[in-house]
Amino acid sequence: MLERVLILIVGLVASLILVIKSADLFVDNLVDLGSSLGISEVILGVTASAIGTSLPEFGSALIASLSGSTDIGVGCVIGSNIWNIAGILGISSVVAGIIETNADGLKRDFSATLVTG
Repeated sequence: MLERVLILIVGLVASLILVIKSADLFVDNLVDLGSSLGISEVILGVTASAIGTSLPEFGSALIASLSGSTDIGVGCVIGSNIWNIAGILGISSVVAGIIETNADGLKRDFSATLVTG
């Protein structure tokens, strides 16, 4: 049992190191490619961020579709788009002060969200 836990911990640490090194290599290569093509770092950053945030949904949809659960794949795509439009817009509006909230309203809305699923 202890040996298995130790192997899992070593695997987790090795995976984390691999992800960090891969991310560094990705960013370095992206910046080099962008400078070679004359693309600004801001555009590269926004594009990399968009790709990075879309990859989990793409992976989920791909695996679901390949396993025959196309409805889950479609749900991933639609749900992600709904969240990106409604959730992020709402949070940004609250943070920017466009929409004012109070504690009672947040408690009410949060409770209603939990009840309705």
